[in-house]
Amino acid sequence: MKKVMYTPLLFLAIVFAFAGCSSDTSGPAKNVSITNLEWIANNIALDYWTTPPSDGSTAFYSFYINYEGNIGASDVSSATVAFPGTDFSWIIASSSDTRRINAASEYIGGGYFYDSDTPHVLPIGQAKATIRLANGTSSSLERTIAAPGSSSVGTYTTTHDEDYVGTPPATSAPLLLRATASSPSKDADSVSILFSVADDIAHNGVLWFFDADDNYVGVTPLFRDPSGEALQTAYISSFNTDGTANSVDIDAGDIEYLSGYAFADIASCRVVLFDGAQYEPKDTFSFDSRSVSSKYSF
Repeated sequence: MKKVMYTPLLFLAIVFAFAGCSSDTSGPAKNVSITNLEWIANNIALDYWTTPPSDGSTAFYSFYINYEGNIGASDVSSATVAFPGTDFSWIIASSSDTRRINAASEYIGGGYFYDSDTPHVLPIGQAKATIRLANGTSSSLERTIAAPGSSSVGTYTTTHDEDYVGTPPATSAPLLLRATASSPSKDADSVSILFSVADDIAHNGVLWFFDADDNYVGVTPLFRDPSGEALQTAYISSFNTDGTANSVDIDAGDIEYLSGYAFADIASCRVVLFDGAQYEPKDTFSFDSRSVSSKYSF
């Protein structure tokens, strides 16, 4: 079973600065303690990648291991996430690949991980994160990854996307579906698009914008206010999850742009959906699953 970390050439819309620090051989002995494991179960359209995975993978995990400790990037021998009792495991960072070690913010993570033997399936259930240091010390933490849109695993052991070939087993939960869209339009100072999704675990979303070369340009505010969950009716008409169309119409000034980009650069968009209803009531934006649609050009 081949494990793969996929690195996109596109800007990933959520930007992480990886600031590893060098190791200091003096002072207290190096130690680490994992404080949390966070994840995103991604369902990403194949055309998102400049060079798509050769096996057609569309289901990916992103992992973030939070820790406390007096370590720099060169102190880390390995950081892994495994699903005990299964063949699923991934190396998030190693002594030869420290790109995803952020010593300043004390987390290791990022990237898109999948299994090329099961390109449309991800494991769920008990996950174990482990950081091993070069001095031989280590720390581990286990967390339960629930089924998408749920706060529990139930009877499921995996989750699958809509590109799964054949009939998925009864022990596999559906990943959050990708949206489909139509009627993309751009005028002098606004953009609009219709999108739909037939998936009742879809709960929030945004539009990601790109230029003519598929460079990330910016993002809309969340469709629902993250603090009160109210629909942002100033630019989205509804958030139907039964396949009925929803209309987004947003002014140029309401888009959050990446530095160096402007409204004139926008050439296309993708509809990005999130689960999250399982975390209500809440005061902040929380989700476990995300879907990224195909590209729609203006």
